[in-house]
Amino acid sequence: FKEPGIYPITGKTSLLQAIAVAKGLDPLADLSGVVLFRQIDGKRMAAAYDMRDLRSGKVDDPQLYGDDIIVVTEPEVVREIVVG
Repeated sequence: FKEPGIYPITGKTSLLQAIAVAKGLDPLADLSGVVLFRQIDGKRMAAAYDMRDLRSGKVDDPQLYGDDIIVVTEPEVVREIVVG
């Protein structure tokens, strides 16, 4: 992310919208390395996304929930935002 951090969400917010709020992805970001972490029934779950597939509509843009964590990898760097 260009501006990683903690961002509150109000109403329905999608993964692409959250990335836009964080000012988009860093030019060095691994477009296939977007991971959404979420607690489901007390277990931490992860789903990996490829930005190219999200942007093209090949895969659904997931809705975010409070306490979700989005991680975008870069070579030798991990950046994250937390939505609450």
